[in-house]
Amino acid sequence: MTVILLVLMVSAVLALEYFLHLRKKSEPSKQQIAKLTIIAKVEGISMPQGISYHPLHTWVREIDAQTVVVGLDDFARRLIGRIDKATLPMTNVELDVGQGATYLRSGRRMVPIANPVEGEIVEVNELLHDDPDLVQLDPYGKGWLYKVRSWRLAEQLSGLLGGSVARQWMELSMRRLRSAFGGELAVMAQDGGELMDDIGSGLAPERWVRLIRDHLGTESVECE
Repeated sequence: MTVILLVLMVSAVLALEYFLHLRKKSEPSKQQIAKLTIIAKVEGISMPQGISYHPLHTWVREIDAQTVVVGLDDFARRLIGRIDKATLPMTNVELDVGQGATYLRSGRRMVPIANPVEGEIVEVNELLHDDPDLVQLDPYGKGWLYKVRSWRLAEQLSGLLGGSVARQWMELSMRRLRSAFGGELAVMAQDGGELMDDIGSGLAPERWVRLIRDHLGTESVECE
């Protein structure tokens, strides 16, 4: 009887370890999400390899066949500037493409961030509740926003931007930004002529709102 119980216990332990191993393989750890890829620069804007971009300046990185992690790209975080508060979506909620999912506050300005892929929110970045400026400081790493699970993920990813197409799109975004400033150097850093880390702080509210609408596709608001 003792031998039988021992065999059953060993079998149960092995089965549990096997289950946990499969789960570990299928569910990414926070370390995997925070891992940085090789960075390319497009007119000073960082564009990591291995991710896809939505035209409204969010990015997605595939985790498995149904799940992606979503974040804000380098262009958008410079446009918004220092982030004082991040309001993230609730888990187990279905979102459409383009729907305002995250709200980032910079000073008295609140910016909705458009969701890039349709699906269910399965996890949010809890680090942002205590340290929202991670979105600004590390947009492709610890500053990720949330994870989405979609049963049509492959189809949706095919409609996003990657490779040389993404580079051309970012170059176009930079040209549009320069055109909006009419050649002003106010948006460029003095050292090397790269885009400032915080464009918004030096702009009048109405001008900043227009830039957010034109590039991020959402309507920002002034908060109390």
